[in-house]
Amino acid sequence: MKKILATVFFLCLAVMSMLAKTNRELIIRSTNKHLMPHSVVEIPKVSQSDSFISITMFEVASNVTVSVINKRTGEQVYTMVYLMSQNLQIDLNGQDDGEYSIIFSVDGVEYTGDFVL
Repeated sequence: MKKILATVFFLCLAVMSMLAKTNRELIIRSTNKHLMPHSVVEIPKVSQSDSFISITMFEVASNVTVSVINKRTGEQVYTMVYLMSQNLQIDLNGQDDGEYSIIFSVDGVEYTGDFVL
């Protein structure tokens, strides 16, 4: 009975660990230091689910430029310009495991964040 209980306990821990890694929100910062907002500024929401990165803007952006850079090698592994977009899905399947930076510009305002594949 103790073996069964221990096995179930460790299986539950493994499943919870896997679920915790599946979809997490990335911390994004604006790199435009001259902005002095006089109202609430809505920063785009960026989340990661395995090798997929999702960027969600609160309204349609006329121009979004996205770059993903491998921090270890400095190689730009993804770049794309999107027009009239609100929700973006970036597939990084096939990229090496490691630390990456995402840099994206939404209508001239630049944001950056880091994540691990």
